[in-house]
Amino acid sequence: MELDSQGLEQGLSADKSASPLDSGEPNVTNDFHSGPSSPPSSGRRVALRPIAPGDIPFLYGISTAVTSSFHWRLRGSTPSPENFTNQLWSDVLSQYIVFRKDTGEQLGLVVCHNANFIDGVAYLAALASPRYIGSGAMAEGAALFLEGIFKNWNFRKIYLEAPEFNVLRIQSGLKSFFHEEGRLKAHHFYNGQYHDQLLLAIYREEFNQLSPFIRVALGVDTEDTLPEGSSLRNWGSAEDILGLDQFCQLVSNEFDRPLDWVVPEAHLYDDLGFDSLDMIVLTVLLDEMTGQANTASYDRFTTVRETWLYYCEFSSRPTI
Repeated sequence: MELDSQGLEQGLSADKSASPLDSGEPNVTNDFHSGPSSPPSSGRRVALRPIAPGDIPFLYGISTAVTSSFHWRLRGSTPSPENFTNQLWSDVLSQYIVFRKDTGEQLGLVVCHNANFIDGVAYLAALASPRYIGSGAMAEGAALFLEGIFKNWNFRKIYLEAPEFNVLRIQSGLKSFFHEEGRLKAHHFYNGQYHDQLLLAIYREEFNQLSPFIRVALGVDTEDTLPEGSSLRNWGSAEDILGLDQFCQLVSNEFDRPLDWVVPEAHLYDDLGFDSLDMIVLTVLLDEMTGQANTASYDRFTTVRETWLYYCEFSSRPTI
């Protein structure tokens, strides 16, 4: 998806001759919405909330699950529930449960840890329920979380440490969003072999430039909040429903995949190599084309044909 991210320069003007400071009157306002916007905690599909005692079994389960434990800080170990709970807040600045807005189902955990306020850096980590790995759901939650981190604290950079096989889940964002700043060769032992450990960084300046578009994509803001002269792509009306061949062409063009790969039965993950960020872009694209925002996308975006059927189904409904 191509977005024009030129910055918007805003100027504030006032009639200084009428200033309350000049008249000696107290500067009081009843406009409670005139200050800076608050960090978002809710998007179209997912939202954030603090950890509650009832979340501990869920967090213990996904942290020790065979499919995900080696990708998380436990590295396959299985501490007692008591020790796990005690470790959960170790070196943590902020952490939230990501959950589905329609059902309340927990999707995973996002964490800001090892904050260094002197150097202006901190670390980001995210753990998804095995059911939602690769769906883009947790990436949506992480984007909301990053908005809050950069708004609440003056960090210059947010780091991510991950073995290289984990980075494949966000590889479409490398260089454009995540920047590799370090690599430890053959550092991480997993599945019988050693893997490189990468240190990636998200820069405040770049995130701030993208933030208006991220907020619109997640449903936090509307398109009229974008910088002047910028807009999301115009995909046409919901009545102009694409045929399957046209939809394959669209996927090929938007995600830079050879057209002969994008066949109806091609699986988005296994055959086309979609990662979590690709899934967010696809979700936003379908939101814009259908005028709908539906969490069914987490389950329906499997093959190209199934994604097209989702698109056809929701294009025929009243738009939001």
